[in-house]
Amino acid sequence: MHIEGRTGTGGPAAGEPAGGRTVVRVLFGEVTLVTGAVLALLIGGAGAVPTALGCLAGAMAVGWVLLAALHAARRAADDARAYAVERRRLEAEVAAARAEAAAAREARDAAQGRLRRHADVVASVNHELRTSLGGVIGFTGLLLECELTGEQRDFAETAQRGAESAVETLNDLLDYSMAESDATPLEAVPFAVAGLLHGVAALASPAALERGVALEVQVSPAMPRELHGDAARLRQALLRVVRAALLHMGRGRIVLRGEAAPDGPSGWRARFLVEVSEALPAAFVAQVLGGARPSGAPASSVGGGALGLAISRELARLLGGRLAARGADGHGTVFELAVPLADVVPAPDPAPQPA
Repeated sequence: MHIEGRTGTGGPAAGEPAGGRTVVRVLFGEVTLVTGAVLALLIGGAGAVPTALGCLAGAMAVGWVLLAALHAARRAADDARAYAVERRRLEAEVAAARAEAAAAREARDAAQGRLRRHADVVASVNHELRTSLGGVIGFTGLLLECELTGEQRDFAETAQRGAESAVETLNDLLDYSMAESDATPLEAVPFAVAGLLHGVAALASPAALERGVALEVQVSPAMPRELHGDAARLRQALLRVVRAALLHMGRGRIVLRGEAAPDGPSGWRARFLVEVSEALPAAFVAQVLGGARPSGAPASSVGGGALGLAISRELARLLGGRLAARGADGHGTVFELAVPLADVVPAPDPAPQPA
């Protein structure tokens, strides 16, 4: 059977709030109590006073309950509206944050894509130029095996050194492009710290001997003998710093120093210092600090080695560290390569074979 407007005999009409009917019923009961008290006084006289007072007390109690209920309902409605407003605000903020994160991911992916394409172009150009320069180096080598006058030999040797220098510059450009695009794969292998520093000194020793610069290696006793990290990238970064410093030195001394401090339960904050006895030009040092020469300094004041330092900066960034430079007590210059490294975890002993 279909009933219009009501469900059951005492239910509210469709669309009518149940709270309103409840309030009406309470008010009706209170009016009834007051009316009963008045009638008791009119009919019973003085003997009906207790009954009338009881009715009035009941009416006052009902009134207080009604007021408390109305106050609670109003407060609940206000809280519900505030909650709804706050929820809409938080939902809008979450949506905006998600949109910003998505836009940042898209921008990052686009930038990495551009850098990778740039690295691919640099690698292609590098290959073409290296092929041509390889021919120049080969033919000047053949030329130097011929009978030449002193002047002719000097010209040929100069051409060969220039071609070899150009090949090194191309290699630096390729390494920088790969490091900047994060295309350089990192390795994590155990390595001996002292062996790493001695290897850098050995690779830089020909250029150091040519300039009359002494190379020394010092390792702090607090540094572990072996650490876990990318030894090849560390060696590249340190070697380029040493070679760049040698370009600005006459006679003097360079000390390669290794230090470390604990960094977490199984990690180390390694500091590799390149201590140069001479104070290097401020414009050159600024290449390490900020990647730009001081204001007003001519480009020629920077000199060689800036590209090598840029590569070292990028390699330090890839390794999770940084490259910095500072003066040493008013004389000399100190380059600091700080990177996080891990302890070498010994291999577990093989399980005993059953007899």
